[in-house]
Amino acid sequence: MPPTTILNAALPRPVRDDPLLAAVVGEALDETVRAGAGEILLADILPTRPPGPPVVSPDASPLHMAAVMERTGCPVVLVVDYTDEEPHLLGTVDATTLLQHFF
Repeated sequence: MPPTTILNAALPRPVRDDPLLAAVVGEALDETVRAGAGEILLADILPTRPPGPPVVSPDASPLHMAAVMERTGCPVVLVVDYTDEEPHLLGTVDATTLLQHFF
């Protein structure tokens, strides 16, 4: 888990929404955040259910797959066909394969 996730949980929402607010409020808010940070539980910041790998359609371009991987941080996408009532997994594409495609 990146440290920024923990920082995000510790910061008050107004400061997360507008970081310049932190420059205005001064050290009083710093002490409040410091006191509240000790109260954060791991259960408060972990996702309730880990996200599954991203899914793309069979007609997704390599660029689309790369963009999905970058956005989700997942190095694999599932290629799924939804033409029937049941989805059919056609395969996977990983980041190494895309790197070979582009380079």
